[in-house]
Amino acid sequence: MGAGSSVPASKSCLRCGRLITWRKKWAKDWENVRYCSRSCRAGSTRADGALDDCVLAFLAAQPRQQVESMTSIDDHVVSAGLTTAASVREKVRRSVRRLSARGLVTMRQGGRVVEGSTTKGDFAVELRREESPDRK
Repeated sequence: MGAGSSVPASKSCLRCGRLITWRKKWAKDWENVRYCSRSCRAGSTRADGALDDCVLAFLAAQPRQQVESMTSIDDHVVSAGLTTAASVREKVRRSVRRLSARGLVTMRQGGRVVEGSTTKGDFAVELRREESPDRK
């Protein structure tokens, strides 16, 4: 990057959904950067896709297509047999962050939409609604 050039846009980690910001050491290979850390690169599995599908199906089945607490999603994922109760919370958080980065869900805390990459604590999750053409 020379003087006056702009920094490439940030992107989301494929494994955990956290924001990856450009670093000088990645300048030559930025297009190939997919994961935020070694642990995310080593831990990417097909189970992530199954977990994402499970969370989306659970949200779609809710009356208002939203949940006010992560606990209900945790319980559903454990009952579906996708993970154990001991490790469920962080796996579900990663799944929701990935879905948020893909634009499929919205995360709210205190009634306000929040950035999934940096959210801490409990939050509400809802399926993102498509805007109808007449509402634009």
